[in-house]
Amino acid sequence: YLPADTGARITGVKWTGERQADISVQSPALASVQKVRVLVPPAWKTGATRSWSTLYAYHGGNDTYISWTRSTDIESLAAKYDVLVAMPEGANGSYTDWYNNGAGGTPKWETFHTVEVRQLLERNFGAGELRAAMGISSGGQGAVTYAARHPGMFRYSASFSGVLSMLTPGMPTILLYLNSGNGTDPSKIWGDPVRHRANWKAHDPATLVQNLRGTRVHVS
Repeated sequence: YLPADTGARITGVKWTGERQADISVQSPALASVQKVRVLVPPAWKTGATRSWSTLYAYHGGNDTYISWTRSTDIESLAAKYDVLVAMPEGANGSYTDWYNNGAGGTPKWETFHTVEVRQLLERNFGAGELRAAMGISSGGQGAVTYAARHPGMFRYSASFSGVLSMLTPGMPTILLYLNSGNGTDPSKIWGDPVRHRANWKAHDPATLVQNLRGTRVHVS
């Protein structure tokens, strides 16, 4: 398998159904091995010279890469269309490269999703450049944030119950509280909402809304 620009590489592929595969990725952005569940279209085959429109589906907090196939009918729905579906692990990473008190470094979930997973699938599984992103809860926030932070990467973006205005009064407190439940310092994610407000704004869909011009957006 061809690696990503970061050096991320596929270390294993386990087919768990006729069209469903779980891909193991050694990720420098996360300094760990993470999973990506993929649904390939009916016409897909190894070594095909064509590519497929690709939907990236992100899960919510306290869930995993299996959530969309476990809890929805995404598999049967996707089978009706000539589309590839990628469902990467997001853990409780809040769909961002963590601020870490300004030092950066791991975990880099945004890099994992928008660079490593994307490039590995495009170079090895026929994922195409016509892309859509969707997610639920924090994954919905991630789907719209990624579309806004990377203009042109996604033609469509959909959020189901995602927080799309992170700086609404009271919302930073709620986000910090919710992210304190996983045993980490929540201020490491985006920084302090007052002292590091610029970084919060740089990841806030409402602040970045102008960057979504040309992207079809669905909010539910």
